[in-house]
Amino acid sequence: MKKMLKKVKVNLASALAWICGFSAFLLVSLSLLITGIVINPRRFDGLIKAGCRFIMRMLFIRIRVEGREHVDPRRTYIFMCNHVNQFDGIVLYGYIPNFARGVELDTHFKWFFWGWVLRRLEMIPISRTNARSAMNSLMQAKKAFARGISIMIMPEGTRTLTGSFGAFKRGPFLLAKEAGADIVPMVMIGAFEIKRKGSPILRPGQMILRFGKPVLYSETCDLEADELKTLVRDKMLQLFEQ
Repeated sequence: MKKMLKKVKVNLASALAWICGFSAFLLVSLSLLITGIVINPRRFDGLIKAGCRFIMRMLFIRIRVEGREHVDPRRTYIFMCNHVNQFDGIVLYGYIPNFARGVELDTHFKWFFWGWVLRRLEMIPISRTNARSAMNSLMQAKKAFARGISIMIMPEGTRTLTGSFGAFKRGPFLLAKEAGADIVPMVMIGAFEIKRKGSPILRPGQMILRFGKPVLYSETCDLEADELKTLVRDKMLQLFEQ
């Protein structure tokens, strides 16, 4: 009986969080799409970030941010973070202080409504199956970086199934070397307990978004892409476990 009551409670909390969060998402997204018709989204980026934070609050997900003092909002970085669930992009956009755009799976641009939002924000589509297309996307990201736009990317390329880090793709580190970019390692802790891939259950609670110290291009320019990948992954693991 206790197990049944607990399950009912979890399901009700999940349903309420989904309803409130989705309502907030629609409100923020519609406001963005309408405003973006007449105003460049870069000019109201602060409001977009505030909207993302509002969505997370309405999902009853509390986010504690640590280490943001390591980041200079006036500089351009490549932000790399672990990939946990479908809220990752909203979390990163809401709490990264710099003007940034994300590298997003190309199939997401075909989704109803969400695809419109991604295109309006000028996110960068990337293919998981077509290597040539993926490299073209990384070149788009390089051009955006050269224009002073920070890049958000999840080097695992897919959401975790276990809560642990998966293998990192090589492409993001080729991009960092091509662009001469400083990399900010980041981790999300507790997000896997809140929402897991393949499960509809959303468990409201607290998670941590932790920023690490930038990995400077001036100190790593002699590393090969695979060596840089290993270095950044190790730093992210240290952030995750500390």
